[in-house]
Amino acid sequence: MKERKFRSASELAAACRAYFDSISAEIEVTREAWEKQPDGKWVKVSIQVIGKDGNRILRTEWFTPPTVGGLCACLGISRARFSELAKNEKYADAIADARAVIATYLEERIS
Repeated sequence: MKERKFRSASELAAACRAYFDSISAEIEVTREAWEKQPDGKWVKVSIQVIGKDGNRILRTEWFTPPTVGGLCACLGISRARFSELAKNEKYADAIADARAVIATYLEERIS
């Protein structure tokens, strides 16, 4: 298999983001509350959760678990090449960021 070459770290980082974006979605966090209607009836409504900083809260929902194997397949490289890129100063940050996304997913699953 001829492996894909990356001209820059930003190209690699964008390809990693594309993989993660293809298997996940950002979902708005909501909570249920009761609201009184003008006719006096109470109805259950869904209210968007807002953080202390004033921004809406989002969570990542994964359609399939992010894995190094899946990432490598999407990038068109082997695991060995992935490890080589991690050791290369030029690409180390992009690989570390990708690994952090996978580690965060795993940590959230076990907590």
